[in-house]
Amino acid sequence: MITAEDIKNTVNSVNYNISGVEAILERKEAIQSALLTYGQELTKAEERIEFLSDAKGYYVKAVDLMYEESIGALKDTLNTALQYIMFDKNYACNLTLEDKRGTKNLYISLLDVDNDVEVDMKHGVGQGVRAIVGSILKLYYLLNQNSTIALYDEKLSALSDSYVPRYFEFLKRLCDEKKLSVVLVCHDPRFFDFADRCYLVNDGNVRLMDKDENIVLEEETKEE
Repeated sequence: MITAEDIKNTVNSVNYNISGVEAILERKEAIQSALLTYGQELTKAEERIEFLSDAKGYYVKAVDLMYEESIGALKDTLNTALQYIMFDKNYACNLTLEDKRGTKNLYISLLDVDNDVEVDMKHGVGQGVRAIVGSILKLYYLLNQNSTIALYDEKLSALSDSYVPRYFEFLKRLCDEKKLSVVLVCHDPRFFDFADRCYLVNDGNVRLMDKDENIVLEEETKEE
């Protein structure tokens, strides 16, 4: 049997639910406005993600283009050096850039143009060829680092006599153009004539030499 108390409780429960719905309805405009705002923010976020994705793609392309331009300039420099210095051969360098898991590796191969064959850089050529290629690579690296001094230590002794004059002519032109100074440490008197200054270092004593007369001009003694 339904009592008056049961009816009262039911009515209170209905009224409570009605008031809850009314409260929600009162917030309807605020909720709709919030949903609209969230939707707009979501759209902006999606557009931002798309922009960043495109920007990343453009950046990667720009980096690749920069590498390609830099490698092209390096290739031209290497080939110009080889063709001028090694006048009795027809060698050309080919540079390949490979990207492995985000790490870029540059590979250099040597082509004998006349015979249309690739030459083994490690075993197929003499140390003189490797010295020329290695020194040009070092110079190119230093120039890209805005260096003004290059230090060579016994790296050119393998050059053939016939290549020495042309090598230093090429080196001097490049250094004059790029405002670069080269300090060469060696025991090879063949190079003296191509230096602006020659110093003899012996037992801690540094002596300025006359490269033409091969005599000591002045001496700086190490401090005790």
